[in-house]
Amino acid sequence: MRKIDHLVVLFLAFLFNGCQEFIHDSFDTFSGRLVNESGQPISGVELVLTQELDFTDFQNPVSISSIYTVRTDLSGRFRFVVPSKNFNNFYYLQIKPPYRFEIDFNGEKNFRNYTEVFSSERDAFGVVSLGDLTAVEK
Repeated sequence: MRKIDHLVVLFLAFLFNGCQEFIHDSFDTFSGRLVNESGQPISGVELVLTQELDFTDFQNPVSISSIYTVRTDLSGRFRFVVPSKNFNNFYYLQIKPPYRFEIDFNGEKNFRNYTEVFSSERDAFGVVSLGDLTAVEK
């Protein structure tokens, strides 16, 4: 075979292999809606999806390295799409000041700047529905 033919075959092999890798990759979508205590949507709030929080200041942990940052839309909706190479990943969803998530912990209200989300709760389409998340200004 000529040198050009070898290069073409090598290129096609890399191209095919790359396409196969993409086919085997999958993605998780985390979606939800941010609402206030009255159930009204809150728009324009910055949310950060991360796998690491620095808990040095236990009251206000901060993300060490964010994966994605989004703002809620006019309906309070948000969505993150992340590669799911590591199944059953654990993430933190952090809310930026002046807001805090209202978390029900054993029937008692807690207010934190983060909540945990799990990709293991995905449906057959790879969607993790977080539903309505309540936020309050603190």
